Amino acid sequence: MSKLLINGPDGKEGIDPRYVLKGDWPDDIERSPIKAIRQKCIDCSGGSATEVKKCTVTGCALYPFRMGKNIFHSRCANPEGNIGPILREKQD
Repeated sequence: MSKLLINGPDGKEGIDPRYVLKGDWPDDIERSPIKAIRQKCIDCSGGSATEVKKCTVTGCALYPFRMGKNIFHSRCANPEGNIGPILREKQD
């Protein structure tokens, strides 16, 4: 059994990640939350990064982070705020 699973009252369940030792995590697990979100979006899009870019599921909680950037972080934000120039051109 994986060190990330325990036997719960209803069968196997995931262990609280706060109690997992650093060495018990698989080597291929992404440790950056933003990169992990990007990987999940690629998985959701059938393994295609191109499809992630075209994603139309705007109601998804991961949607703003799908490109692997935190757009709410000041380093990634559009200096003018609001929408970027690409979207603005499409609206005109």
